Amino acid sequence: MQLLLLEQSWAELFVLGAAQYLLPLEFGQLVSYRGALAHRDSERTLALLHEVKAFQDTLTKFKQLHVDPHEYACLRAIVLFRTNGELQTGLKVDSDFTV
Repeated sequence: MQLLLLEQSWAELFVLGAAQYLLPLEFGQLVSYRGALAHRDSERTLALLHEVKAFQDTLTKFKQLHVDPHEYACLRAIVLFRTNGELQTGLKVDSDFTV
């Protein structure tokens, strides 16, 4: 059950961890290096640029909110234990239970 919860929420947990601990990085350099390696697939490169921009915007929003460590801990608990009504195991959760 714990592994299932982690598998379902790893992406959100990664973003929270990056927002809390990641030092400011210049993602443009990383993306341009990746783009130089894959000149043939400009559509994938553009999609990657879009994702990197969205990631940077999300990190910026967290920094602007001045989220403290206790709030990050609460956000991680909410992300980890939310159920969206049904787990992948097929276990149905009562709709009155919301996190």
